[in-house]
Amino acid sequence: MWSYACRDKKAKARLKRTLGADLAKDLDAAYRNAYLCAAVESDAIEVSLRVHADAWYDATNLANRLKAEGVAGWIARLNALEGFRLRLADWKGEWPCGALTRDRIDEFLKYWKPGEHALSVERRFPAPPGARGEALDPEMPERIVALLAGLVPLYRFVAWSEESDFLFRK
Repeated sequence: MWSYACRDKKAKARLKRTLGADLAKDLDAAYRNAYLCAAVESDAIEVSLRVHADAWYDATNLANRLKAEGVAGWIARLNALEGFRLRLADWKGEWPCGALTRDRIDEFLKYWKPGEHALSVERRFPAPPGARGEALDPEMPERIVALLAGLVPLYRFVAWSEESDFLFRK
């Protein structure tokens, strides 16, 4: 079971005006955006920020922002998320947040292609079979909310908005 939050109707309408009708068609499927996610799966609970492979506008916004401003701001936001990991699509590699360096981010950016590869910043809590683990702790719902709130600054940094408009900047 997944629950996700993405831009509201008003923000989606602004982005549609920016993109134009043809390019904005992908916005209709909410998962084809940058979004915050809380997932309950058979083997784990996950809290994440995800940028779908088809969310080229959010991914391009991030790529353009990193070109314009450099990666220091992104690294700082990622490193504030101790226990999370930056992931590229469904690749086996991962980049643990909390200790990311410029070299590690450069490595990630060497492989990540906006509009082709999904990007996620996720934290998973394994659900051990037949045992009470961290994922089943009674305080986990409050923790999930706090972790999602902690991802909001990163979401605002990555996703296109009027305040974070790097989509068509030269």
